[in-house]
Amino acid sequence: MLRSFFCALLLTGIQVLGVHAEREASPPIVRGLYVGYMHHYNVGDDAMFEVAQELFGSIGRKLNQTVLLVPFLPPVACNLFKIDFSRYAFIIHGGGSIMGNIEYNCYMKTAKEQKIPYFLFGTGFEANLAGSMAILDLFKSMGRATAKEDLQLSFAEEDTGIMLYLNRVRDTVTIPTAGGFRGYFTKMFVSMLNVEHTLEVIGDSGLLVPRLLKIAAGSTAKDYFEDELMPAALRDKPSGTERFLVAVNYGQNQPSDAIFHTDTEVLDHAFAEMASSLASVHFDVVIYSMSGDDINATFRVHNMALQYAARDWASMGVEHSPEDHIFFMPYVTDSVGILSLLKRAKLSINYKLHANVFSASLGIPFINVAYHFKGEDFSHFLGDNILRDYTIRSSDIRGTKDLVDKVNLLIKDCTTDEGYSSLSHQLKSKALEVEETYMGLVESFLSGMFVEKAPEGS
Repeated sequence: MLRSFFCALLLTGIQVLGVHAEREASPPIVRGLYVGYMHHYNVGDDAMFEVAQELFGSIGRKLNQTVLLVPFLPPVACNLFKIDFSRYAFIIHGGGSIMGNIEYNCYMKTAKEQKIPYFLFGTGFEANLAGSMAILDLFKSMGRATAKEDLQLSFAEEDTGIMLYLNRVRDTVTIPTAGGFRGYFTKMFVSMLNVEHTLEVIGDSGLLVPRLLKIAAGSTAKDYFEDELMPAALRDKPSGTERFLVAVNYGQNQPSDAIFHTDTEVLDHAFAEMASSLASVHFDVVIYSMSGDDINATFRVHNMALQYAARDWASMGVEHSPEDHIFFMPYVTDSVGILSLLKRAKLSINYKLHANVFSASLGIPFINVAYHFKGEDFSHFLGDNILRDYTIRSSDIRGTKDLVDKVNLLIKDCTTDEGYSSLSHQLKSKALEVEETYMGLVESFLSGMFVEKAPEGS
């Protein structure tokens, strides 16, 4: 249903643009193809397309052009779907962890052959190569590295999977004509491959999601979320009983060689007991998902948190009911919905990468539980202190205390208004810096194309 709604919005947008062109005699629509990971009910991945559409569209209007992006999720076997690239003025290699994935490189090579401008939209990499201990060793060394010489990547010559993957990464960084990497660790990895390129670190495009809130302003979207989608028990709390809200994001991954931890049960209990501890005294806690695939895991942790509270609170002298302070959001909403939730929160504790990205974009201090090197890549981008003090690898959580100690450090640092404001300002400033970088790159990218395409004498 959501996918049909999305398609309907896209088609409606095209129709409206067409009517506008007739009435106002606007320039022809400039079409770009956004090639990325979408349509899997994952808020973070879909938000990056929304950000790209808004950003390219608004800068296009500034340049007196109407820019429309067409989203495309490529199949693994690219011979299954052929695209007429002549219909597109440019291509965007979407954000997320898709650098070097075979389905994207196939279309990149075609674009290069046809000399179509190509924009790397703050992309990172994941490299889930089954059975590859070499990749796991690389990721483990990456989060502690200060130079490419610190990285560890050694593998047998017969490991053709890694060889092919590394060649695809080389293609990814040599084909684009603009844009850049998500984080410094990604760039460090690429530099280890000794390939010439002109790309720099520009940050995660998800840091631009507050632009989507500005679009929603004046519509019913924000009010609808606050009135209808918040857990009723939290929304209807009697006046005077409100507490600071902590948003806890959880999810699941099938443990594999590219993921730090191997024991999901330990994480379940750590998140649940941590939520119960927070809710026992000073906070309301809402546990939420960033993906449809995560709802079962989130529900499981919510129930476990209630069980911990039932076991522990009475002996602690806590008289109120756990259900009054531990809440579960039993659905996934869109990016504006998640942002509206996070705007209510004082702090967040997050498992999925883009829960951290959304929090940072709003200046909400957070704990980043990094199950993959990409989480450390993001924290490092925000600042050494974010990686050192407020990030913990999932494999370093061997019990609840490991997670609670990190959360308590964040609470301690945010106890004073000055401490909270300083950390919030650091996050907001970095997000604004990223927004300015993207705006400059996109304007240069589009204006260069429009100048080239302008007819002689114009």
